[in-house]
Parts: sequence; C-alpha cells; structure tokens
Amino acid sequence: MNSQWLQQLFGSGIQSSNRRRHPLRTRWHGGTGPVPHVEHLEDRTLLAGVVEADDPVFGAGALTRDAVQGLDFLDLEHTLGHTWSYVNSQFDEGGDYQGWRFAESQEVLDLAISAGFMPNPALGGTTYSTVKGPVEHLVNLLGAVPVNRPGSNVAGGLTAEHIGGPNGSARWIGLFHNWFPQDDPPPDRIETGRFLAKNYSTAHFLARPVLTAAATVTGQHIFYNDSFFDFDS
Repeated sequence: MNSQWLQQLFGSGIQSSNRRRHPLRTRWHGGTGPVPHVEHLEDRTLLAGVVEADDPVFGAGALTRDAVQGLDFLDLEHTLGHTWSYVNSQFDEGGDYQGWRFAESQEVLDLAISAGFMPNPALGGTTYSTVKGPVEHLVNLLGAVPVNRPGSNVAGGLTAEHIGGPNGSARWIGLFHNWFPQDDPPPDRIETGRFLAKNYSTAHFLARPVLTAAATVTGQHIFYNDSFFDFDS
C-alpha cells in the first residue's frame, strides 16, 4: 500500500470470474491516457439505466440500481470507515450486511458503462472519460468519500478482488469527478490500479441482485424477497 498516495487522496479523515459482455460495452477498451476532447453527454437516457432506489434496512435512497446488470449497489456511506476484513465478516445471517456481497471489480466498471461512461474503463489502470456526466451522476448516487482536494468528488471503495490472507489487500476502484478543477473542462476518470490493505478503513462496493418480489410487512418485521428483516434489532 502506498501511504503517500493514501495521505494525498484521503488525508487523515478516514480511519474474478468469467462474465458476459456488458450490453453497452464496445469492442475497444480505450487507452489510459488523457483524452484531447471532452463532450457533454447529450443522450440522457443512458443515465436512466442507473437510478436511486430504496432499501428496507438502510432506508430511502440507500441504493444505486443498475437496471442493465440487474444489480443494486449499496451507497458508500453505509460501509465508510470499516475495513475489508470486517465487512467480509458481516455477510452471513445476523451480520450488518446480510444478503450482500463484495461487488466484483468488473461489475463496478460495468456500472460506469451503464451510466454512459466512455470509453470502456480499463481494469488495472486509469481511464479518462470522453464525456461529461456519467461520473458526476454516479458520484451523486453512490456518495462521495472524503478527499484532500477542494472542488473534487470521488466515489471510491474496495471490491471482491483480493490477494493474500487476513494481512493481504483488495482492489480499490475510484470514480473521480473534477479531480483537476483548474483544467477546462476538468477531466473525469476511473482508477482501478491500486490495492489497499484489508485492515485499512475506507468504503466498499457491495452488490446484490435487484429484489423484485413484493414486500410483506407485519408489525416491525418485513419479509422481502424471502429475506427477513427485524426493525427492532
């Protein structure tokens, strides 16, 4: 883990599998350097593929729903400040994140594609957007984590991809909006090339399939898509 990079990004405020091609993904996986021309996204229907949704446990607007992938992503504020190891221990029955799992790295990138990010973000590097809109949209939905740069917003967290045991590390993905505010226009980018220690406190990308069955509420209890939630606890 690069401590100098962590200090620069966060300051002191924060204590894979085979997949089908995403329907919006083109064959070209774009380069990782700055792009010479940035356009504003005109087709707002692309952004409609990623919307805010409610959750019976975490509350109104707690989810970012990718209708293209059929996945809900838990907004980052609900995992901020926890370690990867702690979150990983909370997926079973009775845990803080029962019914959730770590999102795969590619699922996070596909979330960006669903929102209209172009070109395809490259896993293992940095990809600059050729359009304005998708990254800001995602940051507004997922929530920005505290960073050490005024005017910039970053939605970033750890994913399922990890190496080593308890003392190992996991891949961090960051969606950067206005990272260089002095530039005109300021470039948006997705960074995927860093691994952070599992005992580092940060935010995490959690995902689960969209719950489609109707909820049945009895008193303070709710049965939602065959999952049981107790609002007394």
